[in-house]
Amino acid sequence: MINKILKIKNFGDNNFHKNYNKPHNNQKKIEKTTSKERHFLQNYNPNPNAKIKIIPLGGLDEIGMNITVFEDDKDIIIVDCGLAFPSEDLLGIDLVIPDIKYLKKHTDKIRGMVITHGHEDHIGDIPYIIKI
Repeated sequence: MINKILKIKNFGDNNFHKNYNKPHNNQKKIEKTTSKERHFLQNYNPNPNAKIKIIPLGGLDEIGMNITVFEDDKDIIIVDCGLAFPSEDLLGIDLVIPDIKYLKKHTDKIRGMVITHGHEDHIGDIPYIIKI
């Protein structure tokens, strides 16, 4: 039974255990990167003394609009990018999105986005962020 499961998982590779512990060839991964990515990786020199700012742009004391910015002196990483649905007192409004003025001012520092999971309150604002 175990042999059958391994064959299904590994598409019949009988050398699974032999190949599992071999080091991976990272050269192929480096060759597949774009020139911009290679430039970033070759020139990336993190400052060990840099302070990291954690800036929640939404999602505090409410359900929805989850977006948090992690920033050091050179880079910004965005974690989640959600929206909220309006309450009953917001007639005529379809979606509530977080205030992203801070990100608009610092677009040159944005390096990437991490999405924790696919719920609307964590991914719904992505189309608006991509436009900045």
